[in-house]
Amino acid sequence: MVFNLFRLWVCVFFVLLSNTSLHAQNWSPVAELPDGHLTNHAFGFAVEGTGYLIAGQTPDGFTNAVYSYDPLANAWSSLPDFPGEPRGYTIGDVWDGIAWMGFGLNDNGAMNDLWRFDPTTGDWTEMASCPCEPRYHPAFVAHEGHIYMGMGSSFGGDLGDWWDYDMATDTWAQKPRIPAPERHHPYQFGIDGIVYTGFGHNGPDIYNTWYAYDPSDESWEELASLPDQGRVAGTQFSHGGLGFALSGDGESHSSMDLGEFWAYDPANDSWSEWPVHPGMSRWAPASFVIGDDVYLIQGMSYDPGSFEYMETNWKFALVPELAQDVGLESFVGGELICGSGPSTIVAELRNLGAQSPPELTLDMRVDGQTVLSTNWTGSLAPYETVLVILGTYDLANVDEFELAIVEDDDNPNNNTLTVEPEQPTEGYVTCEVTVVTDNWGSETSWEILSENAVVASGSGYDDNAMYTIDVTLPGAGCYDLVLYDSYGDGMVGQGPNGAGSFKLRTFEEPGNPFTAFDLFLYDGSYEFSQVTETFAVVASTSASDEMALEEALHVFPNPVRETLTLEWPGAHPPLKVNIRSVDGKMTWHQDAPQGGRIMLDMQGWEAGVYFVQVCTTAGIHSTRVVKL
Repeated sequence: MVFNLFRLWVCVFFVLLSNTSLHAQNWSPVAELPDGHLTNHAFGFAVEGTGYLIAGQTPDGFTNAVYSYDPLANAWSSLPDFPGEPRGYTIGDVWDGIAWMGFGLNDNGAMNDLWRFDPTTGDWTEMASCPCEPRYHPAFVAHEGHIYMGMGSSFGGDLGDWWDYDMATDTWAQKPRIPAPERHHPYQFGIDGIVYTGFGHNGPDIYNTWYAYDPSDESWEELASLPDQGRVAGTQFSHGGLGFALSGDGESHSSMDLGEFWAYDPANDSWSEWPVHPGMSRWAPASFVIGDDVYLIQGMSYDPGSFEYMETNWKFALVPELAQDVGLESFVGGELICGSGPSTIVAELRNLGAQSPPELTLDMRVDGQTVLSTNWTGSLAPYETVLVILGTYDLANVDEFELAIVEDDDNPNNNTLTVEPEQPTEGYVTCEVTVVTDNWGSETSWEILSENAVVASGSGYDDNAMYTIDVTLPGAGCYDLVLYDSYGDGMVGQGPNGAGSFKLRTFEEPGNPFTAFDLFLYDGSYEFSQVTETFAVVASTSASDEMALEEALHVFPNPVRETLTLEWPGAHPPLKVNIRSVDGKMTWHQDAPQGGRIMLDMQGWEAGVYFVQVCTTAGIHSTRVVKL
């Protein structure tokens, strides 16, 4: 049986589930910081059962505030300020009960200092500064009497160098650089004498690649990449022989819908996804581990058009409390709204217990009757998931069904899952096709098919021209878009408009461009003779979460010291450009700018983080910019 998860996902994306997700089941809230203290890019660590939060960027600017957290009392206390310069984008780590912190950014620029903090005495000691370029959010790992530091951002851009600080001699030495593109805000941790780092951000690129540095021979090795989109600006730690990457922004440098949590196992060079934390992912949170619990502290969250400091803090048990606890995580599949006929029924199970479960029986029930049943056997580590295919079933007239684990375990509350699939609705669906041809427009044609019947098509286009075609689909359901190039090289030919492009979109409100939802986009960047894309359309589809178009705007350089360039390609010029400070105040705006570029002089602007929001005929795009 061939199981195409990508095709499945395209359709399942529109299925509504009536259950409460188990993703955040093992996360619980803890106390908020006192006095409304809010930060991003702070340094969090724990020593001897106490958590600490130091420095960071607040709505009022950079800070050197220090707070401690008592897990028994679930309470925070204010401590004397850090004696160094206030800062955000700082970094640190703990070795042998001593915290080390340095680098970062404030109104005076980037830093290369290093500080030692003894929590038992509360004493801070300034150590030897790094004889390297000052920087902010580099990699920083304290491990086996050394600090390994590198990458990060400087006034000249991102860096890829690598340094070794010897705690015993208070000296720095430069080591071989990482064999990868320069980047800032990577993830990092140390396990058993090896330093691990990767991910991060460089210009438009956000990486999912992962590397190991062995101090014994000063060698680098590329390891298994994260089996997910690249990410940046999260938090990380190691525990129990595993390394963890928690939260952060995704490839668009905006919050992901879920606060993802990944574990790296160096023994087999593999990644596994753990239960996500509540809410969207967070930009630049802090974290620390006390006992077997990890604490996620503050940061910011980005929902298209809105940036928000996070007040809430959470903890998660890294070691499950129950011995046997397997839960139904979610209903994963079935081409439910992709026409009639049997749908593939796929359930996702997660082991929430400390032990691998024995053999399991999984049922699908409709109106209380078991219609599908399958047995699963295997090994499932704590918090690991597995997809189980129960079989196929025709869901055309099913309003509700139940998935159930038959066996009892230590927590029966998560052994059933009720699913209410959304059925196709009657009526017509309005879509729009936009074709921008290259030098050979006659080579381009397209079809939209429903159950192998052509319901819309187009061909016979002129060279270097743009066409907008209204398309009415005969109802909600699943369709195939087929884009053809008769020569076989795609729409990559150059012309007045550059390469060609093809876009299919539908509307939450017919004719309103600001409720557009892109179903397919080809940008002229690759060759093809035929491209087929399966897409689902539901009359009630909302476009509110799909309005950020990463192709709509280029912003560079980032960080910026003097001149910020805003450049927009294609056929969707801005209607309005807004720039806001982190407190939400409008700093600069321009209506209907002309041309394809804005050159904005920011020399007189205060240093800090700004949010650029561009409203175009295709939607809304937002991005962060750091002003040095």
